[in-house]
Amino acid sequence: MRKVRKYQVAPEENTVDRLTAGKDFASAVVIGTLAIIFVAMSLRLEVPGSIYTAPGMFPFIVSLMLFIMAVSLGARAVRHGGIEDVLGRSVRAVKNYVSDEEGCRTIMLMGMVVIYVLLVAFITFDLRITAFFIDFRLTSYEVISVVVIGLVLRVFWRASLARCALVSLGMIEALASVFRYGFGMIMPEAF
Repeated sequence: MRKVRKYQVAPEENTVDRLTAGKDFASAVVIGTLAIIFVAMSLRLEVPGSIYTAPGMFPFIVSLMLFIMAVSLGARAVRHGGIEDVLGRSVRAVKNYVSDEEGCRTIMLMGMVVIYVLLVAFITFDLRITAFFIDFRLTSYEVISVVVIGLVLRVFWRASLARCALVSLGMIEALASVFRYGFGMIMPEAF
């Protein structure tokens, strides 16, 4: 005798099983942060008449309700281990990123850019050298840029130090000359 297979009807998709507690927690943080920003922005709107006709009343109520829902979602995610899930994944992602050579080089580049911006912002000088009827100006921007960009080229291009310095010097002096003689201003313009 032949067996008859019984087909089961697939249950409706259960969204709770799809979403992890970590994703819920991360979503609650993002939504809650946006809701707080919008509540603050709606409170800053001018109230021309009474509180009932204020243009910020509707955004305030919607944002407040959104914040309450985000807190509820976050609390449920915390009960189900959402913080541990988010922290565990974040730590693993950082470890994988830092262990990768390209990741280390990217972090190093970000650090070099931050140092460059700080150096250009806080160190200022302007030297004038006159030779053969030419008034040559050398600013702190040019010196710092040549050094930092030369180091960046050395790390990422891996050419000789002299080659990196020449390319950096050529690029920065060309850019500074265009601004100095073409636009009539010194880079960077005063803050």
